[in-house]
Amino acid sequence: MIRLSYSFLHLFACPYAAFLRYEAHLKGPTTKYLALGSALHTALEKTFPEWNLDSARKLFLKEFSRVISDENVFITWPEVKKFEADGINMLIIYDDLLDKGKLLSPQEVEKEFEIPFRNKVVIVGKIDYLRDGIVGDYKSGKNEPDPWFLRHNLQFTTYAWAHQEIYGTLPEKLYWIHLRNGKLLETVRTQQDIDELKQMLDNALEMQERDIRYRIYHEQVCGYCDYQGDICDNRELEQSLVTARNERLQRERQLI
Repeated sequence: MIRLSYSFLHLFACPYAAFLRYEAHLKGPTTKYLALGSALHTALEKTFPEWNLDSARKLFLKEFSRVISDENVFITWPEVKKFEADGINMLIIYDDLLDKGKLLSPQEVEKEFEIPFRNKVVIVGKIDYLRDGIVGDYKSGKNEPDPWFLRHNLQFTTYAWAHQEIYGTLPEKLYWIHLRNGKLLETVRTQQDIDELKQMLDNALEMQERDIRYRIYHEQVCGYCDYQGDICDNRELEQSLVTARNERLQRERQLI
């Protein structure tokens, strides 16, 4: 059984990055930004269903400290204090959204899903926020998406597909919950969007099966890649990973 997240479609952005992640199983470094987002998600999840700002604040600080320690995150002490302050402020903004009724309390959080696809492939993931046909995703980044990006974001399309599989209908609306400023950026998905995503997955899997591994050097791709820099440019590492993969495939064929 092959388990893929929506991010498998990074194969279209850079097939080599997809190879590193899904076949070489090479984990990119945990950055201070990932640590912040992870700690916020943990705090929001563990204070469900009884939301409490003070409890969330304590959980966030504890989890942020754990992640930067356990994952050896490169971050200076002044940055630690700044990120802690940013995270607490985002929790205050979330509390204000709930208090003023701009966002209703979720009925489910971190809802796991598995969508059977083809050839023993399963699409997996978690939905941050669910409430009466509304799907939401907590975002802690600084930048808001432009309308085109939000409308075509594959993560939200995958969440809409998962909602359809779980509940039998597409969600009425999807929210980009921008924790830094409290904005709820709304979008929708149609059946055509789901069908196009399935076709993209078919194409991506075919590219994988044909061993398409070229790199895409583009600032809009490399700037968001876990493997930018030394990992991507290390040809000795690439050769060792490809060799290990081919040996594994050969052993699997012999067992068959």
